[in-house]
Amino acid sequence: NPKHNLYNMALPKLVVGITQGDSNGIGYEVIIKSLADERILDSFTPVIYGSSKLMGFYRKTLHNIGPMDINVIPSAAEARQKKINTASKIHCSQAPICRASPAALRPI
Repeated sequence: NPKHNLYNMALPKLVVGITQGDSNGIGYEVIIKSLADERILDSFTPVIYGSSKLMGFYRKTLHNIGPMDINVIPSAAEARQKKINTASKIHCSQAPICRASPAALRPI
């Protein structure tokens, strides 16, 4: 029966975890530039582990990049396909890791 053919089923994409690295490093710049082309979301579902506030901060500092559809989730189990997902257990009001230094901003 063609309806039940394995090749006709929509399989979920691989979920790939990406960590932010040092808050004042180049991690978010690399992540944002890498995910800027929406076609990459056809290959896998990214889950970025880090601060969504920092991601927004660095996103605003980068020019020539279109809008990004970012989905903030409590865990990777909630990741949505065709979206850039961010999962954070860090509470930025209490963690020094969430503070970006303007001196750290530099083009890569």
